[in-house]
Amino acid sequence: MKRNQYTIALKQQVFKEAEETANKSLVTRLYKLSANMVDHWCQEFHKGKLGDVSLDQVDSIDTKHLAEEIGHLKKLLGEKDLEIDVLGIS
Repeated sequence: MKRNQYTIALKQQVFKEAEETANKSLVTRLYKLSANMVDHWCQEFHKGKLGDVSLDQVDSIDTKHLAEEIGHLKKLLGEKDLEIDVLGIS
């Protein structure tokens, strides 16, 4: 059986999400990883063996989804502004 090699960026992402959500189990299921592996990575980060994690280094996995949602919300806001202008509501 072939061993997977995970990048430092992925490990940082998993660690960051596990710390932010305080729910390693959720992150483990999300990435389809072993709970022991995620625990090990978190311990490694706390010991400083895998580097520091900052929000600037690691993008969220939902960046594309969030960008689409922002675009949708901007469109809705524009429609509401137009509706207010047409109806003359101030």
